[in-house]
Order: sequence, then structure tokens, then C-alpha cells
Amino acid sequence: MKTQKDFHTFFSEQQNINFLNKNINMKTLSFTRTTSFLGRNGEFKSVGITVEQNLNNINIRPITSRNLTGRAKIAIPIESLPKLIKMLKKYKKENKK
Repeated sequence: MKTQKDFHTFFSEQQNINFLNKNINMKTLSFTRTTSFLGRNGEFKSVGITVEQNLNNINIRPITSRNLTGRAKIAIPIESLPKLIKMLKKYKKENKK
């Protein structure tokens, strides 16, 4: 008999496998250090992100410290990417000093 924790672990792993199978056009980025993200159930450790493209958006999702895709998503319109990239490059230049 599976306990509630076993069921939750199984469901999370199954959800992650299903998510990965549906998104062939997904890339992952592993961070050089652990950070965090805020989800509906609180703050979680993040070791990276996944980036995927659908029809009109780029979706960014956190990867938890258990190497599962977190239940959070930022959808960025594709037409806004040049402005986002420009903004991120500014942050990188400012932090080099």
C-alpha cells in the first residue's frame, strides 16, 4: 500500500516525465549556485531553469533541488525577447564593475 508521501513522489516524478516528453523543444540551464523561487506553497530551492517555446511565448520554469520542474511559469511574448535580452545584458555589464 502506498503512503501519501509515496503517492506524491510518484505523481511528481510522473508529472515531470510527462512534461519532458511533451516538450521536445525545451532547453535547460543549470545554475552555478542554488537560488530560490516562490511558488504557491512557499519558497523552494532552484538549481536551474527550463526554457521552452510554444506558439507565441517563451516559457521559463524553475528546476527544483530535486531536479523536478517546479509548478511555476513565466510566459514571455516572443516579440518582447529583444527588450528582455537588452535588459539582461545591462545587468551583466553593471555587475562586472
